[in-house]
Amino acid sequence: MILAYFINLYGQFSSLFEFMKTFLSILLTFLCCEYTFGDEVYAFQDNYSININLESSAKDSINEAMKEAFEVLIVNVSGSSDILKRDEVRKILSQSEKYVNEYKIETKENDEIIGVFSFDGRNVRQLLFNKGLPLWVGKRKSLLVFLPCRHRFSTQEVKSVSELCLNLLADLESKFSNRVITFFEPIMDSIDIEVMELLQPKSNIAFLNRLSKRYGVDSWLECFIQDEFGLLIEEANCISSEFPKNRVNMEKSITSLLNEMNKNYQLVIDPTINSRVLLSVSGINNYNLFKLVERIIKSQAIVKDSNIKKIKDSEVTFEVDFMGELSDLEKIMSANNSFLRQPEESSEQKYLYYSFIGKR
Repeated sequence: MILAYFINLYGQFSSLFEFMKTFLSILLTFLCCEYTFGDEVYAFQDNYSININLESSAKDSINEAMKEAFEVLIVNVSGSSDILKRDEVRKILSQSEKYVNEYKIETKENDEIIGVFSFDGRNVRQLLFNKGLPLWVGKRKSLLVFLPCRHRFSTQEVKSVSELCLNLLADLESKFSNRVITFFEPIMDSIDIEVMELLQPKSNIAFLNRLSKRYGVDSWLECFIQDEFGLLIEEANCISSEFPKNRVNMEKSITSLLNEMNKNYQLVIDPTINSRVLLSVSGINNYNLFKLVERIIKSQAIVKDSNIKKIKDSEVTFEVDFMGELSDLEKIMSANNSFLRQPEESSEQKYLYYSFIGKR
């Protein structure tokens, strides 16, 4: 199927050179999405490192950056910026120094001062659960970003438009730098341009939906430095796949889009509920794998205790005590790339079966 696609694609170019340029661009784009963006579950990392720009190396500046780093982390791990409005979260943020494992100050060549703040993943997850706050158990995603100013603009003030466009791109990179998502732009080869010329005059949304489908992503963001009449605007505004009708400022558009993308993958644990389950894992062929699986299970934030119940061939059964409902543990396990759910072998309700497939 892939070979047929590229054979068909080759017929659309006048020379082998032009075809190879497009072929390599597409290949590099998909390799980037597959291996750089990845499927890592952010909420289950052992450690987190957040970089924040500092005004100076003074203590007040460090404390302010520490709070900002913790705020970024809370938003990422919970999957929503809306929780920052809650009183209990504001109280937590005022005590951010309690949750920082360590920090260091780095000075770049351009004299830019960066604070690097490290947090323990298990402690952060435990904090969210104890406060009844959501944990985002989705996988890292990619976002298609389309900037019209990168591909066309009026003949007047071309230089100023180009500079504003580069500033917009830099601003986007800055805003996404500490978020659990990576954005990329379309390569705009002859196929993308053909789709744009065919669909955009009729429906800009249809064009962006088709474009995102080509690149294998569900969500897109389009940002503008000009209004509908082509006049330059002071502050960039955007539309998105989740909110395509009205342009809003870039900060609000990004926040609303990410909140909407994450909301179906949020998990809220009731810490007053205690549960127990027998969890069997197959594919454990040696002692090192056994210790790894045991460590992964015990490291889950809702797990209170885990003991070996039975070992048979390459299958180990653990008795797991945890906070919350059985469905909560199932969601956490399904979000972990190391395990694959297996059909139930027992009629008992509280019995889960998985095979260990390792890190992917």
